[in-house]
Amino acid sequence: MEKDLPAVKFADGDAIAVDENGLMVVEVPQTPWYKQRNLRKLYAMMPIMFLGATTNGYDGSLLNGLQTMEPWRECKSSSKLRSSRLNSRA
Repeated sequence: MEKDLPAVKFADGDAIAVDENGLMVVEVPQTPWYKQRNLRKLYAMMPIMFLGATTNGYDGSLLNGLQTMEPWRECKSSSKLRSSRLNSRA
């Protein structure tokens, strides 16, 4: 037998059910994810978005982190590095 849960009412008239600890009660749908079209689309796009974010984000953060280090700046400003770059382009 289900007991009636108290509701918290907001100024705009909406109300949510809360349990005796004051936590919001949410009904979870019993339909599996593969039968819900919107979740199938989400799960299909997630690997693509994850790979794009990690490959682009990792390179940028690595180079930004290196450029803040003093040894990196010293190496980049040395004439030895500049001359080796010129030789490799020829």
